[in-house]
Amino acid sequence: NTALQSFSLSNPAVNTNTPGQITFILPVLSPLQNAEFNFTMQTLLPPTVIGGETGVFNATVSAAATDFTPEDNTYILNQVIVNSYDPNDKTVLQGEEVHIDDSGDYLDYIIRFQNTGTASAVKVRVLDILHPNLDWNTLLPISASHDYHVEITDGNRVAFVFEDIFLPHENANAEASNGFIAYRIKPKSGIQVGEIMSGGAGIYFDSNPIIITNTVSTEIIDQLNIKEFQDSKVLIYPNPSNSIVYLKAPDGDTVKEVHLYTLHGSLAYQSTQNVQNIDVSALPVGIYMLTVRTGNGIFKHRIIKN
Repeated sequence: NTALQSFSLSNPAVNTNTPGQITFILPVLSPLQNAEFNFTMQTLLPPTVIGGETGVFNATVSAAATDFTPEDNTYILNQVIVNSYDPNDKTVLQGEEVHIDDSGDYLDYIIRFQNTGTASAVKVRVLDILHPNLDWNTLLPISASHDYHVEITDGNRVAFVFEDIFLPHENANAEASNGFIAYRIKPKSGIQVGEIMSGGAGIYFDSNPIIITNTVSTEIIDQLNIKEFQDSKVLIYPNPSNSIVYLKAPDGDTVKEVHLYTLHGSLAYQSTQNVQNIDVSALPVGIYMLTVRTGNGIFKHRIIKN
């Protein structure tokens, strides 16, 4: 999204770089081989970009050869822009809510860590105690910054152990002082609407005290309760709607920008004009997430196209 970020650099170099899109050429891959492309985006400064906005990244792989699993060739990441930075954190890429129809799909987690001490860390141990609503039998490590092995005890205590990592401290090499582990796991079969999967991670650098990350949470949802959003003071009506949804800001304020996303994170509509209404008649029936930016801040709402 060029309204939020600009491309900075990549390793390896991009094949093409056009506004809003960069492309890489994959090498020839044998079975079980993988390729990794690292790129850096520069987030624009406030007030152009405001904390709480969501940057949507859509990654797509295409090839001339026949693909037996084309359904996994597209991935959407919704990255919430924040105002502070903690190098040791946990993220669930699907976000805070997953529709019940998608409850059988994987949830993707990333745990990041950084050595902010004063000497290299010989061993790093990342402990993740899985929530009871997650099926540890479906745990699938995806990638990591360094070599590691997995230890599972008591059925839900998962440790990612980085032996002999010799992770330099931040002052010695800021970029190399970072690491991560990415894995995916499915909710248990039979999970119900309203149930939640939450948890954080503990990170051990050698024999130092444990560092506790933030807690992430994902709720299984179905029909969403639509109400008047008095906290935002933006009137949205009618809701549900099959044609026009009207937006009315309070006196002295205006709706400056709107983004409408599907529950899968795809951008369905956007406008940066002074918006009074949204035409949803061409959109498929379903539930959408609406982000509204006014002069008083950013507010998120759910709307239903019927």
